[in-house]
Formats: sequence, C-alpha cells, structure tokens
Amino acid sequence: MWVCGRRLSVDGMQITHANQDHHGSAVQTVGLTKRFGERTAVEDVSLDVPCGTAYGFLGHNGAGKTTLIRMLLGLTRASSGSATVLGLPVPDQRARALARVGAIVEEPSFYAHLTGYENLKIAAAIRGPQTRYRIESVLDRVGLDKRARDRVGTYSLGMRQRLGVARCLLSDPELLILDEPMNGLDPAGMLEFRSMIKSFVDEGRTVVLSSHLLDEVEKTCDAVAIVDNGRVVSQGSMSSVISRAPVLRVDCSDPQGASAVAWSLPVVSDVDSSADGIVVHLRRGADGRLMAGELNRRLVETDVDVFGLELSRPTLEDRFLEITSTIDANR
Repeated sequence: MWVCGRRLSVDGMQITHANQDHHGSAVQTVGLTKRFGERTAVEDVSLDVPCGTAYGFLGHNGAGKTTLIRMLLGLTRASSGSATVLGLPVPDQRARALARVGAIVEEPSFYAHLTGYENLKIAAAIRGPQTRYRIESVLDRVGLDKRARDRVGTYSLGMRQRLGVARCLLSDPELLILDEPMNGLDPAGMLEFRSMIKSFVDEGRTVVLSSHLLDEVEKTCDAVAIVDNGRVVSQGSMSSVISRAPVLRVDCSDPQGASAVAWSLPVVSDVDSSADGIVVHLRRGADGRLMAGELNRRLVETDVDVFGLELSRPTLEDRFLEITSTIDANR
C-alpha cells in the first residue's frame, strides 16, 4: 500500500516504512463553498493538509466543521469549489478515495443490542473478508479488548467513540477523518486517545480531526485550521497559528514607576497597570526571555522591588479567542 508517496507493508496492524521521501497532500480544497438556500455553511475554504500529520479543524459548534467534512467524504455536494482526497477528486472519484479512508461523522452509530465485536464483524463483512482478521487487533488498539463481548448499549459515549475508531481501522486506512472524536472522554481517556493519534501519524497515516476542545487540539495536532462562520480564518502549523507577541507580567512595589521603566524598552507596544503590578505587551517577534531579563535589571536599578516576573506562553486558546472575538465584534 502506498501512503502519500511511501510504500508500507502491512502485517495485521504492524506497519513497516520503506526508505522513501515523505511528501504530498492528503487533502486539498480550493474555494470550497456550501450553501443551504440563502444560508452559507462553508464559504471559500482552501486547505492543504500535509501527509503524515495530525491536522485539526477547530471551531465553535455550528462553525461549519461537520459540513466541511461531509463534502470531503462526498456525502454532500459542494455548491462551488473543488476538493481532492489522497490525490483523487471528490465526489467524482469518491469510491476510490474512500477505499483508503476511515471516517467518523458526528457520533458513530451501532446496533445497541449487539456486542462491540459483533458490530465490527458486520462492518468487516461489508468491507470484505480480508478485514475480518483485524477485528481483535483493532479492538485492542483502541482499548476495548476487555469490553468487546459486552453489548454496545452498555457502552459510554467515550467507548462508542473508541469503537468508531476501531471500525475505521478495519480497512487499514491511509487517512482518518474524525468528527469530534474526543466527545465523552474523561481526562485519562483523552490522554490515551492523544497517544493513539500520535501512533497513527508515526505509522505514516494522516489524521484529520474536528474539535472544539482547544487544549486537546493543541496537544494532539501538528497543524490546524480555525473555522468561524463557515470560513477558515487562520491555518498553518501549530506554532505559526498561535504565534503572537509575548507578554510580561510583573508583580512589583511601584506599578507607576515600573510602567515608566517598561515604556523605556524599545520593543514595548503597550503597558497595563494595576494595584499589584504591570502587564507589558511586547511587539511581535521580540525575544521575550531577553526582554524579561532586561526589564528586571532596569527595575532593580531604579529601586522598584520585583516580587514576580512571568513571561506568558501564547496558547491556541488565546489565538482562537482573539480571532473569533474580533470577528464577532464586527458582525
């Protein structure tokens, strides 16, 4: 099997990489748009999802993530624009593309009166006899081996999500597209799921997942697209998306004097004062650690007692709220 330019040999769930270059795109869209009557659910979306990465679609509920996924899977036709999945245009060559894709759209559905194992037997029968021998290994892979003979009706939402991933793995897909896969997982389950996603990427697979759980997306994904009101408002590597100007928080004895000292630094863009200290906003690209040391030195030299100095680390949540709050304010 070829995965984005690399040949993989498959023995059950064990995958061995050949020595070939890692290149190509697992998903590409150009101007993808979907309208329902007068309402535009997805508007002019252009994406490039690199092979062998965990890629996050991040947005509020109703932002257009699921509609975008449905278009990629050929489940709903785009009003305009184009999309390719694993190099194949969809929906024109949907069947060929989906033969190499495992997907969960919204909450996975199963026969509640059957066991997890029995549900996967049915799925394997549909996919072909070659997938049946993988049932045990995929159940073990998602941590359901001990509950495989229990009825799905007794499963928690998190367990059903895991069973959905197991069903995706039956066909040994090159690309996994998962819609809100972390719903219903407790903290331990999220940690296990994160490790599982990383193991898929290590094998050469590409994982595209949608979520509104910002912290988990930041910890799980290599790259991200932030979706708001049907539009992609930011996309790229995780570091490039969340990159913003560093901030220094200073607890000190003389906030007014400290503010004057901070303004003497050439890379300061703004200073906020309070009764306990100051918050110093540096310009984008400034070396936060270097400026923290310099500010501390100047404060001490001007007899301002420094009780604490913290360089804040920008997060995906910071960037997400910055972008979406700006858009909401302008609507």
